[in-house]
Amino acid sequence: RKLQYYANHMGNVSGFLLILFSATMTNTGDSDSKIWSRHWTFYLGVAAPCLGGLILANIICSFLDLPKPERVTVAIECCYQNVGIATSLALTMFRGNALNEAMGVPFFYGMIEALFVGIYCVGAWKAGWTKAPADASFLTILYTSYEVLELEKNAQDVNGVEIGMTSSEDSPRKGKDEQSGEIVTTYMFWDNKKSAGSSDDKKGRASGTGIVTPTGANV
Repeated sequence: RKLQYYANHMGNVSGFLLILFSATMTNTGDSDSKIWSRHWTFYLGVAAPCLGGLILANIICSFLDLPKPERVTVAIECCYQNVGIATSLALTMFRGNALNEAMGVPFFYGMIEALFVGIYCVGAWKAGWTKAPADASFLTILYTSYEVLELEKNAQDVNGVEIGMTSSEDSPRKGKDEQSGEIVTTYMFWDNKKSAGSSDDKKGRASGTGIVTPTGANV
């Protein structure tokens, strides 16, 4: 646990230092290569994939009728990119003013995705599209993993089982399963003969009903 704790903090510090480094690199060199002196097409071209990805992902997911929390997940995955990889590639492939210009792409995209995705996440949360309660405090939802809480809650739920036995002359010899939602009914059949050659033969049938657990196991 201590290793995980320190590793998470080191990752956060490294990410913050990477942002400072990118900001410094994009504001060095000649005036044309500085981040805030680019042509307007640069800002539009870098920002368009992020905003377009959010919009298209939500349209497609809504058309496919995915659950709302899954729509939010897909939308974020479509537009949120790892700018650290792009920064590393720029450092490897470019030099001089070309490096300054190239570093501006991941830096500006990182700012845009933080802004757009942040606004989108807050809006989705307040609209009830996420698993976090819309009336919870902002700090609470930042430090709470509702996905884990839901899995733990489902794992603790008591699953009911019902078993019934009946006699039937025309029951089939093979068992079968029937599932409706989370309810699974299993039928088991057997021959119950009182004695060999006896005409008083009966077939028994037992049925059991269980709940499918979140891990897919049947009770």
